[in-house]
Amino acid sequence: NGTLVGMADNYQASCGSAAFNGGPDQVIAWTPTVSGTYQLVVTPSASLDPAIYILNSCPTSGGGTCTYGADDNFTAGAPEQLIVSATAGQTYLVVVDTFQAGASTGTFTLDVQNASTPPANDTCATPVPLQLDQAATGDTTSATNDYAPTSTSTNCTTHANPGADVVYSFTPVATGTYYVVLTPGTGFDGAVYVLDNCP
Repeated sequence: NGTLVGMADNYQASCGSAAFNGGPDQVIAWTPTVSGTYQLVVTPSASLDPAIYILNSCPTSGGGTCTYGADDNFTAGAPEQLIVSATAGQTYLVVVDTFQAGASTGTFTLDVQNASTPPANDTCATPVPLQLDQAATGDTTSATNDYAPTSTSTNCTTHANPGADVVYSFTPVATGTYYVVLTPGTGFDGAVYVLDNCP
């Protein structure tokens, strides 16, 4: 358990979807005993909108660089999670941070769990086929971040999309215009885009 109440803003590292972390923060040292893939979940109190990231090293003052980061929900009380490949015996500096000073504060719990197996369509090597006018379900909970389109075309998302992703395929039977509609579940801020090819 931890709290950001009364804490100072010591670090402002930015990676993944964790950015602009100018609010109070707290650092937790974590040393796994077994190498593997882990899921780090920070569950905040109702008043706290957290970000979570792992520092590469402990900076002497402010700033810092990180390798993993997440701030996907933008909602007070909503959990954030990281999927991390970790090495046994290595100490990782996990930072629970906030968007900006005065934005939100509160308490939190940080849980480290063995990561679940990614879904079958985690990459474009094995996409789930879509059928016209038939809804398909999906879940990015255990997925990894494999793609981040950079196109600024008006026909493509202009966001970096650094969160977990899953892939679907569609083969039209006739030439024409088609609409793809994403209906997110509660607490999921999703994006949808079409790749020209499999990176």
